[in-house]
Amino acid sequence: MLSAGAAHHHSGSYFGSSNDNVVVKADEEPDLTGPSAFGEAHSKPTTRREASSVQPSSTPAALSLSMPPEKSPQSPVLCGQRVLIPNEHGEKLVGLLHEACSKELVILCHGFRATKDDSILVDLAATLTREGTNAFRFDFAGNGESEGGFQYGNYRKEANDLRSVVSYFSEQKYDIIALVGHSKGGNVVLLYASMYHDVTAIVNISGRFALEQGIEGRLGKNFMQKIKKEGFIDVRNKRGQFEYRVTEESLRDRLSTDTLLSSRSISKDCRF
Repeated sequence: MLSAGAAHHHSGSYFGSSNDNVVVKADEEPDLTGPSAFGEAHSKPTTRREASSVQPSSTPAALSLSMPPEKSPQSPVLCGQRVLIPNEHGEKLVGLLHEACSKELVILCHGFRATKDDSILVDLAATLTREGTNAFRFDFAGNGESEGGFQYGNYRKEANDLRSVVSYFSEQKYDIIALVGHSKGGNVVLLYASMYHDVTAIVNISGRFALEQGIEGRLGKNFMQKIKKEGFIDVRNKRGQFEYRVTEESLRDRLSTDTLLSSRSISKDCRF
């Protein structure tokens, strides 16, 4: 059973909400120094029930862009039933359902450039099922095994991906007791709860608060002038290898995502 402690008040980049809920320190992209920047048509989902290990199965490169996780998974292999759920754009979201002797379900959301196989989500899924609660961990579109192209920002689209997942399991008569998000996924579950008032609890693990800050650490100085001139910025690693492209549209998606406003828009009936 999930529980939340009393709220604490600190200075700095911390999450706090107006309904006196849990406060969580914010840090979306751990490799940065300093604080950082922020229609529901569903086709019938298909489910492919088969045992699958934590390691991603081979997926055609045209279908998904496999991104390295924030941390290399260190957890033991955890098997689950493979489930495919189309989002509102017709892209298949790939996830693993870990079943216990219950209809209660917790949905787990990964962080920036991570996947469902992040060790944090694997450990949470193992603990939840051991305690008798079903767990579902999945890849957002453009990440891991799911279809679609990777996009920087994309908070609203990922909240809508989550909506497709919630709708699917609700139709399957599961009792969704919580949405849990790590890092960027923490922002996504918060945004989801502010948009759709259909969950009773959300848990934000290290999601950033001030999304307008810290972008310079990844995109360099004068990033706004650069992106206006070229229309995009390519992010490269220390070896000069291409990692991902940031478009002006995706940057504005991040800059226009207001976590304070989202926090205040969450129903008083939802534990946060």
